[in-house]
Amino acid sequence: MTSAYLFNEITSKMPHYLRELESCQVIGMETRQERRSLGSKLPAANSGIYVLYEDGKPIYAGRSDRLKERLLEHGQPSGWSESATFAFILAKESFGDAAGSMSREELQKDPGFKQLFTDAKSRVKKMGVRVVGIQDPIEQTIFEVYAHLALKTPYNSFENH
Repeated sequence: MTSAYLFNEITSKMPHYLRELESCQVIGMETRQERRSLGSKLPAANSGIYVLYEDGKPIYAGRSDRLKERLLEHGQPSGWSESATFAFILAKESFGDAAGSMSREELQKDPGFKQLFTDAKSRVKKMGVRVVGIQDPIEQTIFEVYAHLALKTPYNSFENH
């Protein structure tokens, strides 16, 4: 099989994955009961793409091979920038222009930023999530970008760090 054939085969699956994602129920993560039952509502393989929703709107797409743990990390009060990356993005946005001139380490030490980060983790915890199970890492990668483009999730940048 040629690379072009494989690429076409993979990309032809994207609309199906999007329909599957959009047809699944939004899962809550806010209450202790919702967090405890999260695993039973996720794909059995525990890998795939997730989209976070706020006020019914898709705002962030991510991927993981450990969905339950990853979703819980996003809103975990004790999590830091490496585990609660989306909350970190939200906190940087709230912090304003100063965030662009500060390193990650400097931001994490700043008391004002710390509060914004804590608030952002609480915000993420209140979001709903939809998930589609995808085990193949290449299909995950392509679908994460596809979902971002199709759903217009505003917080995905795909910039190099």
